[in-house]
Amino acid sequence: MQAVIQYSDTQQLFGSDDATPLVLVDADFGRAVVALQGAQLLSFIPAGDEDWFWLSKAQNFAAGEDIIGGIPLCLPWFGRAEGRPIHGFVQKLAWQFTKVEEGGDTLSLVFDFDYQGEKPEWFATAFHVQQIITLSRTSITLDIHLKNLADMAVDFSWAWHSYFAVPALAGVALEGLHGAEYLDNTRSLTPHRQHGALQFGKAVDRVYQAVAGCQQLGDINISGSNCPTCIVWNPAEQGRKMAGIGEGFQQFVCVERGGAFADTITLGAGAQMAAQMIIRK
Repeated sequence: MQAVIQYSDTQQLFGSDDATPLVLVDADFGRAVVALQGAQLLSFIPAGDEDWFWLSKAQNFAAGEDIIGGIPLCLPWFGRAEGRPIHGFVQKLAWQFTKVEEGGDTLSLVFDFDYQGEKPEWFATAFHVQQIITLSRTSITLDIHLKNLADMAVDFSWAWHSYFAVPALAGVALEGLHGAEYLDNTRSLTPHRQHGALQFGKAVDRVYQAVAGCQQLGDINISGSNCPTCIVWNPAEQGRKMAGIGEGFQQFVCVERGGAFADTITLGAGAQMAAQMIIRK
């Protein structure tokens, strides 16, 4: 495989005011862009294809602010927490780009993040997380390895908050959740059961728990290992009032895999866990 990996920033690539560092990958299979903030995959364009992900053009890429689009990793918690950032904080901070691994027709980028309790008002206990992004012409594999560095048991929840690009919401459907129970966040997290494919057009904010199998969004297939939660989100017209979304709500559907709500995990002192999400076309 021929691959060129270089550093850039959002000022050079997107013309932003702030210069958030980026890793650019140009390889036989296509092109990818990853932000060092959050080890966040922002773009993946396989050769001869369109970008698989939506990325908001209405953002300044200011350091410490969420990058809206691509695949943010939400951790060490998912959801709202009083007095703390929504969806955790690892996506707001800089990671270390550790190494590159090539294997046949794949390329893996390895990123590491250490937290030693620097912001106890957010999260009091230390942990380490590694994310591996493996790219090929037809797939993306995301792996996380999370270790509790505390001398006590700690609860963790997480999700890959994936913004999949769609040509238009009209006609888009998500398959693979028929019969699954979900909590509807547009109706105060009341429980319901999915019947048939999930259609879009009005606001969707659902948490499916204990999910098995894969989900199909158009020609994109999403599956997970040790990712029992599937969150599906699109704000519909409410997005017009949301910073960084605006009219962009018509161009994405978030299908997220992870472990949250009832699927939150408890790691004992020094314990580790691994999880994986695979995206294929």
